[in-house]
Amino acid sequence: MKMVKNVTTALVSIAAVVAMTACSGDDAASGGGGSSALATGGFVKEVAKNSITGVNAPFFSSTQNSQFLLLAGDIAGSGNIESISFRSFGAEVATTCADANISMGHTSLSGLTLTYADNVEEGKGTLQTVVERSLSISALAAGELFTIDLDTPFNYNGVDNVVLHVQMPTGCSNIIEIYTDTTQPDSLLHSQAIPSATGSLFAFLPNLVMNFAGGVNTQVVEGTTTGNTFPFNTALKRTQHLFTSADINGSGPLTGLAFQMNGVSTEGEYNATVKLGHTTLAEFDAANTFADNYANTATVVADNVQFTIPAGLQAGDWFWVPLNGSFNYNGTDNLIADVEVTSATVTNVVMKVDTGLLSVRAYGDAGVDLPVGVDDGAYNMKFRFNGAPMDVIPEYIGGQAFPYWNTEGAIQQLYNAYQLGSAGTINRIECRAEYNSIAETGYSYAITLSHSTAMDLTGIFADNLVTDTVEVFNGTVDTPALLAGDWVGFDLTTPFNYDGVSNLVMEIRGTGGTSGGLACRRGSVPNQQLLWGGLDSSATFGTTEANLIDTRFHVNR
Repeated sequence: MKMVKNVTTALVSIAAVVAMTACSGDDAASGGGGSSALATGGFVKEVAKNSITGVNAPFFSSTQNSQFLLLAGDIAGSGNIESISFRSFGAEVATTCADANISMGHTSLSGLTLTYADNVEEGKGTLQTVVERSLSISALAAGELFTIDLDTPFNYNGVDNVVLHVQMPTGCSNIIEIYTDTTQPDSLLHSQAIPSATGSLFAFLPNLVMNFAGGVNTQVVEGTTTGNTFPFNTALKRTQHLFTSADINGSGPLTGLAFQMNGVSTEGEYNATVKLGHTTLAEFDAANTFADNYANTATVVADNVQFTIPAGLQAGDWFWVPLNGSFNYNGTDNLIADVEVTSATVTNVVMKVDTGLLSVRAYGDAGVDLPVGVDDGAYNMKFRFNGAPMDVIPEYIGGQAFPYWNTEGAIQQLYNAYQLGSAGTINRIECRAEYNSIAETGYSYAITLSHSTAMDLTGIFADNLVTDTVEVFNGTVDTPALLAGDWVGFDLTTPFNYDGVSNLVMEIRGTGGTSGGLACRRGSVPNQQLLWGGLDSSATFGTTEANLIDTRFHVNR
């Protein structure tokens, strides 16, 4: 069964999101910064779909204290989680759970420990209370989902694992068994006492459904992994990739498209045109033209854009094809992602998964409408739905003291288009705290943003601010006390219209706080993307590094 019931209010269906979008028409496109605002897209992710065992934690008739561990690879997405749903193992009567408390937090752990406190706030951010109220659950049929709307959405970064902590101080009026999977060790920490410092560990991963409002929907196809170069090939190719509506399980404005590498990349420049469109096909037919595969006219979301894939991306890394438009996906039809490369300096290997998934890839030569063939080459891809922040989180290596520590100075960072991928108006910028820090007041900064075509920063600050240079902030800010992994930043006084296809340079000049102040996390990247200028905020020269601070861009589209 796939019935759904809501604990408090009716859940807006994913299909209904389309009716609320600002885009007009079946396949309306919208440009980048300065265009009318897009509605938020939504999608659903389900963990432990193959659950076969019923467990009565946390919905039991006595006090319950339960932590569940959800792995990033199982969630396969990121963005704003607005509700969670559990699946009832059997038929149940109407139930009330008084004074429920539900919290969510990022974690670095791959298995829970015996101590509740050690599983959260251990370097990946503050544990966030998302529900604090009584729950009223209507009668359930066996296999039926019941949904709990979150009082405060949880912004999941898609990189870390997640701890879901459910406390029932007085228990529920009825026992509700939920479906769970028993193949993931240490996925449940449970005790019948609140408060309780420790509990017992079990392999019970709940069949949990998460409703995302905006964010990145990752499509990973299980199977034998091999590499394929189409369409990022000097032979100039075009590929169409078919995804079913059940695969995506969402709807609304799509603003980004990413591919996954299956080998180490070679630096290359590409010109590409990207189209997205609906289709009624369940598989491609080799007799059809590329145009025949669409249910109606496709939307061009990137028109002959030029971008660079850098050297040094590793197998498993992702790159975004820069888009300066959007596509309004209806959530009912299947989806075609169409990428045509019209110039290329090198051939790069991208992910292909052979699983016998019928004919889900059509491929041929650029400029020719008839495919050379179709096959079961299902690619791992990411689709960005409008509505959530845009995160750049490189592989962690340490901290960056300025701009928040006790050092006056100047710093620049370069974000390549392949790391961003979507156009929009940037209105807030944040970094992620490396360690716990005290509250600070009176930081004084000037922040400038600029478009760029360079893949590396030079050692001269002025030479890196090239096109559409805008001072987006000039003033003072205060920072609250933070835990490692929390995000903190600036509301821009002058928003910046990012075009979606250029690289982006951010410069910050000013004064820091105390020696016990905040440091931002940073990670390694392939190119020289961080420039720092020592102890003088008027510095004209600096030192470049192949590093980048963890950055979150809040964007209106």
